[in-house]
Amino acid sequence: MNNNMTIDYNLVYEPQELAAVGLESRNGTIKTFNGTGYMRNYLCEISRQFITDICDPDKRILEVGCGIGAVVKALVTYGYINITAVDIEKRHLETADQLIKQTLLSFPECSLIWICDKLPELSLLNDQTFDSILCAQALHYMNPEQFEKALLRMSELLSPGGKLYITIGSPYIDVYQGFAEEYEKRMKAGNRFPGYMDDVRKYHPNGVNHNPGSFLFFDPVALQDRVIEYGLRVVDVKLMNDREKPKYQTGLVAEKVA
Repeated sequence: MNNNMTIDYNLVYEPQELAAVGLESRNGTIKTFNGTGYMRNYLCEISRQFITDICDPDKRILEVGCGIGAVVKALVTYGYINITAVDIEKRHLETADQLIKQTLLSFPECSLIWICDKLPELSLLNDQTFDSILCAQALHYMNPEQFEKALLRMSELLSPGGKLYITIGSPYIDVYQGFAEEYEKRMKAGNRFPGYMDDVRKYHPNGVNHNPGSFLFFDPVALQDRVIEYGLRVVDVKLMNDREKPKYQTGLVAEKVA
């Protein structure tokens, strides 16, 4: 791999780079074009692990929900040459392509494919397989049925021995007042999806201003229990901080049993 270039995990794109494509970052995030949330201009712990774990530059890599391509830029900079990036919003992909064009000039051997597709189907990927898949901060927009279909689809896309990296919102995000207590009650009652919030307004009246109106959150125990149902062996699962915000995410790494 070409490690002569470095990337700042805490600030992937400089403000002037974002301004050149009409974007502005606030506290490291940029509003999505489709109004459903935010894209990051920094890499979380699991995203960093995804990049550094791969090691072999020829591995087939997939990111689902790539946004403006912060992780993709890091992958290119690290020297990986088989990268596929998927997002539901075509404008995200077009913007990411503009932002990364200059970096790609230094890596002419890199094959980077942008695909506009969506979870849970990911139908445009057909029967391809990948050695490493990242799905960061996208699955919490699913309802339980969609989440299960998405897990099944991503497990199908993994090659034997390949790894899946997930980050998803945790039930302990403090803006959702009272939900952590409700989550614990549901866990004790044996609910398979204790983190499904079908009406965000109940816990965060202003939350529907930037999401579809529902969320699906997981703590490490519940997420691990769901993932192992799809032939995956959990390597690591934990609560993670989102910068200064404690326990905002649950991160998981799982391997497809060969």
